[in-house]
Formats: sequence, C-alpha cells, structure tokens
Amino acid sequence: MDMSDIALRELGAMHETVDGLGGSTWTAPTALRGWTVEQLVRHVAEVATRQGEAYQRARLDVSEKPSDAPVGVSTERLAAALTIASSFLADAVQGVDRTGDPPVPMPFAVVPASTADFLLLFEYGFHRFDLEHALHDSARLSPDVLDTITALLGISVPAIAAPDVRPPCAHITIEPDARSAIFLSWTDGAWTTTDQPATDTWTVGGSPEAVVRFVFGRPTPDGELTVHPDEMATAFKTIFPGP
Repeated sequence: MDMSDIALRELGAMHETVDGLGGSTWTAPTALRGWTVEQLVRHVAEVATRQGEAYQRARLDVSEKPSDAPVGVSTERLAAALTIASSFLADAVQGVDRTGDPPVPMPFAVVPASTADFLLLFEYGFHRFDLEHALHDSARLSPDVLDTITALLGISVPAIAAPDVRPPCAHITIEPDARSAIFLSWTDGAWTTTDQPATDTWTVGGSPEAVVRFVFGRPTPDGELTVHPDEMATAFKTIFPGP
C-alpha cells in the first residue's frame, strides 16, 4: 500500500465516522486549539477539495496553485460535503501518472508527487486521529501512518521549525523506541539533521506513538514519553510549533 492509498483510507475512515455524527457532537472540542469537531470536518472538506484540484492540475500539467475552497454548507450537510470532497480527491489522486515524479501544485507550494502523497498521509492520518480523539479520547495513529511519519522525522521536523527562533540548545536527539535515532543540530541559523550524536543534547524518547504525537503537537499517551514535561516540552514546541 503506497502513501496515497493510506491517506485515502484514513480520509475514508473519517468520512464513515462523520456520517454518524449529530446533535452536540459537532460542538465537541478537539485537541487542536480552538477547533470543534465541526471546524475540523469543515477544514478537511476544504483541503480535500483544494488538494483534489491540485492533483487534477498536475494531470493536466498546470502549475498554478488552487485558490481557497471554503465549505459554507450548514452543519447538517457537512457529511455530504465531505463525501463529495473525498470522492473528488480520490479520483484526482488516482488519475496522476507518477512516472518521473511530476510536480503537484499543492495549495502552499508546488512539490513532487511523492511529497504531495506524503502530505496527504500526514494530513488525514493526523486528522483521523484528531477526530477519534475528540469523540472517544482513546485514539491512536494507524500503524501505517505511524511507521511512515516515524521514518521521515529527519525530513519533516526541520521543515516545521519556527523561523527566527534562537534555540536554548544546539542539539536535539529524537529516539523512538526500536527505531533509528534522529540527530538535529542548530547550524548557521537553521536546524539540520546529522549522522552523529552530540554530548550536549536534549533528548525526546519513548514509544514511536508518543514521540510522533509529541513532535507534532498532539496529546501523548500516558507513560510512553521520556521528556521533561515542563521546561523542555514548552521549549521544544516553541522551536518546532508544528502543523
């Protein structure tokens, strides 16, 4: 199963959950600051529409990025809006010939199709988790999503670093259990991955589930993360605020 297939599966799982929502569930808070379940679902329907348009443009060799696609339907019609957006995205993703890794004009930047596929996995893997966590408070990331994001931490973590934030440390080590450690160094005003550990370093360790959720700003499972909960955690999320 490739990354786009995993992403569409996660989006499909969200769609199935949303189909059963009603009443006060829409106003339930999520772990995303200031967002309710309704706001989360509106966001997903909007980005799925815009991303579907991006893949359609890639198929037609159009490089202009898609514009905003706000979802203005009533709450009662949100499930239907998500159905339409999900189907549009799936058709568009499957219609792109990936020979040569063609460019896809995603809403924020033009990126290779392989990168666009990872961004879909990231988006819907986390938002499926966000929705389930809001509804049941016991969600976990899907194994395929967790494995992929863990494997690419060395690329994705520097990408979310806050600009112009001088760090209180020069080295950070991220150590998911039973996985390769990621070593980050502050060099020439930017965070970069290295292949060598440093003696003076902050370390974020624990289960892959806990590490990935911490790094990208989601609630961590109890007892699975080894990091100082106050000063270091606050400083880390200042440096890497995440999506």
